[in-house]
Amino acid sequence: MPELAFNSTVTLWRLAADHGGVIRSLLQQGDWTFGTAITHVLGQPGDEQWRFAVVHGTFAIDHLDMQRLAGTSGFEQWQRG
Repeated sequence: MPELAFNSTVTLWRLAADHGGVIRSLLQQGDWTFGTAITHVLGQPGDEQWRFAVVHGTFAIDHLDMQRLAGTSGFEQWQRG
């Protein structure tokens, strides 16, 4: 996976049922950076975090990787601005 800065632009996807009850990946609207996406996902209830993925190019980052990255000094520095 390429090195991804927390201010890099990403897309955020969430697994959810569509109108027909089929589970699909739905694009979450908004201007997401890697850091804001991590903050958003980790702000969700613990039993909902698995539904999210951050996509950058051909790489997808799941909630477990986001949890690990949120515990790094680099993420803490990004949060402080």
